[in-house]
Amino acid sequence: MSRYRVVIIGTGMNIPPEGVAGFATTRFVHATTAKLAAQEAIRQVADAAASEPAFQSSPQPTLSVDLVTRVWNPFKRSEPNSGYSFFGQDDGSDSILDIERAAGSGWW
Repeated sequence: MSRYRVVIIGTGMNIPPEGVAGFATTRFVHATTAKLAAQEAIRQVADAAASEPAFQSSPQPTLSVDLVTRVWNPFKRSEPNSGYSFFGQDDGSDSILDIERAAGSGWW
C-alpha cells in the first residue's frame, strides 16, 4: 500500500466566540489509490470533528479534499496526524490553505 498526504478543508462552521468559519488540516493515510486515500482522510477528519468538543457548538463542517499527493520518501514520518489551521468569517480559506500546502512541501 502507498502512503498519501491529503489536505482537507472544512467549511460551513460557526464556532463562537472567535467566529471560526472553517479549517484546513492534513492527514497521512495508507491506501491503494489516491481516491481511496482521499476517502479515508475525509472519514478520519469527519470522525475527529464529530467527537471534538470545540466543534459541538457549530454545525458539522462540510469536508472536501484540497490536495492528494503520494509520499515517495520512505523515511519521512507521518506524525502527528491531527490538528487544524482555522480561518474566520472574514479571512477566507486561501491563506490557510497556502500555509497547509507549504507546510508539507517537503513530503513529495
